[in-house]
Amino acid sequence: PAFIITQVYVGIGYYVLGAVAAFDAVPLMLQKQAALLGLAPRKVFLRVTLPLARLGLAVALSIAWVRAIGEFGAVVVTAYYPSGMPVQLWVNLQSFGLPAVMPLLVVFLAAALPLPWLVHVLAQRRRHV
Repeated sequence: PAFIITQVYVGIGYYVLGAVAAFDAVPLMLQKQAALLGLAPRKVFLRVTLPLARLGLAVALSIAWVRAIGEFGAVVVTAYYPSGMPVQLWVNLQSFGLPAVMPLLVVFLAAALPLPWLVHVLAQRRRHV
């Protein structure tokens, strides 16, 4: 539990900053027009604001994910055991050298990269549509 709490603590600030930027990028006029057309504030949020901010929220989640999964310092201090991937990479490097790190590094990249890659693909598809 401490490992996950530490990662959430480290990544949440990045998500919040990205989410604020995503919601600020939604034109206020569109929200006002939807309200003038009779939508309740909740419906304005769900039908106008959230869909327009969706890509920015996904990018914020991607940045927070990469930051949290790569966290080393806070995890070493608060939750050394069970060790996460960055801590295990460091332990293997210190104990066994570079050859022991390479297989773990491949697993780490396979776990860390799909979310940012998916956000990039969706952004490219959305740009061309």
